Amino acid sequence: MVAAERLADTFPGLDVAGACTPPMGFESNVAYLDELAEELVEVAPDIVFVGLGFPKQERIITRLAEGLPSAWFLGCGAAVDFVAGRRRRAPVWMQRSGLEWAHRLASEPRRLFVRYVVHDAPVAAGLLLRSGWHGLRHR
Repeated sequence: MVAAERLADTFPGLDVAGACTPPMGFESNVAYLDELAEELVEVAPDIVFVGLGFPKQERIITRLAEGLPSAWFLGCGAAVDFVAGRRRRAPVWMQRSGLEWAHRLASEPRRLFVRYVVHDAPVAAGLLLRSGWHGLRHR
């Protein structure tokens, strides 16, 4: 709720149609999800930000998007916490250098190590290698 208020204050004219901070375990509560989906359809937003982290937010987006085919759903992870002021962002130099992930990893190593190092790093390395190979082949 704090993030929605801050965004509305920062961007006059922004119409925040609603905000929701669901209880723990809500994703397993079919009745809660049905009610949430009905409320969203009733409000008919153009954009829905879902900040629950991967993969939960993607599952929730898939579920909620069924009733709003023309709305844009954006998984924004921890961005809601940054806007609300509950988490601090990396120093500006790290943001500009593309190292904000390192700051997040250092601030939450238990939660993010497996995601960033075990799952994401090999994918990123593969993309870099394929990109480099593609560049060399097309010179």
